[in-house]
Amino acid sequence: MTKKPAVPAFLVDYLDKRDAHRADAVNAVLASLTDRERTLVHDAAVMGYVQGREWADAFPWLVPVPAAELYEQWKGERDRASAAA
Repeated sequence: MTKKPAVPAFLVDYLDKRDAHRADAVNAVLASLTDRERTLVHDAAVMGYVQGREWADAFPWLVPVPAAELYEQWKGERDRASAAA
């Protein structure tokens, strides 16, 4: 089994800084929204999530392999929880 090379520390540091910058930018935009606008953004995010789940069922060949494996695991857990309830 081959071992994957470690990510260089400078790259990890850069990615952490970019992630923090992105989060700050998003938070600034969200803070400037009205309650109604925030509600619309939330609803759009939920609709996108639901439609993504529907696409995963309807077109499984479009879902990348790791995501497909995670999705199948999630569906199995959901189905077992439903059966137990």
